[in-house]
Amino acid sequence: MMKKIRTNWLGLLLAMAVIISLILSGLIWASPYANSHVRNDANNMNKQFTAQSIGDIYLPTEIVRVNGSGNQFRMYGQHANAALTAQNTLSKWHLLHLTRVGRGDSQDYLDTLRTPHSLVLSYATPIPTSIFNQTFSQELNTNRIPQIQRIVLPSNNQHVMYLLDDRNFQVYRVDITNNNTDKIKKLVQQSSGHQLPMDHQVVGKTLFTVYPHGVKLPVYAYQVVGQNVDNVTGNLLNTRQSSNLNQRREGQQITYSNNGRRLTYDESTGIIDYVNYTGKDSNPSTQQLYNTVYQRLRRIGTALDCLHFDDYSRKHQQITFRSYVQSFPIFNENDYGLVQITESNQGIEHFRFSRYSLQTPLPVKESSTRLPSTASILNQLKAAGKEKQVTGLRLGYLWQTGATHHGVTLEPTYLIKYHGNWLDYHDVLK
Repeated sequence: MMKKIRTNWLGLLLAMAVIISLILSGLIWASPYANSHVRNDANNMNKQFTAQSIGDIYLPTEIVRVNGSGNQFRMYGQHANAALTAQNTLSKWHLLHLTRVGRGDSQDYLDTLRTPHSLVLSYATPIPTSIFNQTFSQELNTNRIPQIQRIVLPSNNQHVMYLLDDRNFQVYRVDITNNNTDKIKKLVQQSSGHQLPMDHQVVGKTLFTVYPHGVKLPVYAYQVVGQNVDNVTGNLLNTRQSSNLNQRREGQQITYSNNGRRLTYDESTGIIDYVNYTGKDSNPSTQQLYNTVYQRLRRIGTALDCLHFDDYSRKHQQITFRSYVQSFPIFNENDYGLVQITESNQGIEHFRFSRYSLQTPLPVKESSTRLPSTASILNQLKAAGKEKQVTGLRLGYLWQTGATHHGVTLEPTYLIKYHGNWLDYHDVLK
């Protein structure tokens, strides 16, 4: 017997290794959440190396198709990503002459947005034309048109497109060659996915996206991934000169510092606040700022899959990136899924972001939520005497955290920019 075992010892060891491997795999599959945050932290840090390109981060987030009658429909949940399809198509076009054909005329501006048989791509906040050029592989003159908020792509005109800026309702016509509009035409004509009837309305000097019939949007749920704070601290604070960190705790806040850099982590909210006093006064151009901020975004190590450019404050030299779901922005009172990066001309870098981000979709019991028409919301604001303090209104989702941070529900709602802050419309109307 012993002789037979000695003869076949290699085969026996191999069989035992296979059995042990199967047992361990079974345990892992039976309890998928037991090691989730450890595995997720590691995966999350690796995402910075497979992150979206600068063109993906600065893609338009609202895609609207306009039918032959000039009626607008917001698109989401299509099988193919409409924004990426438009980007790939436009990047192959040759943009020639740029001519301003409208300024200060809000009705002409609205008519352009309702161009029949067209696709309209919009940003929540204008982007500099230099970033448009990078995103869509173009070379437009940035002096002729400094910033762009909306792109109108007619599908039945082979020779022109339009670039719009809400500021002063400016409309620019761009002559184009080497353009094939077949894919744009398919997007305009397609019926797949979901489409919300909508329109644009000017109130005072502000352009609002309105939904005249109310909307019905799905409820989503996601598993949440949390960045490893030690890894973030190492990424941001360690330098070639020093890797020695000073640590101080006050309640639920932990502050790390090293060589003019300070990072504060709030354990109760998951918010990380980082400041770097570079000691170098700088006044970056707009293009330099957007490119620099993108590099800083990659350096943080946060997951970029759902993250998109959302806002820019010229006064504070601050760019905000926000998590999106199906082209709709996500909001939370604790700023989960948010990244704000400031590059001040006093030589101060300031990052504020949440360690939590969305990862895996989860099933939900409640399938959808119905919201009232935009006109109803605006009328209620007017009745409450608050309409003059409102400078923006958009559809979005509220990040609702459960008992733990491992799973969240995303509830659709209207977000209103009230006194400069985005709030759930229920809170503004209280």
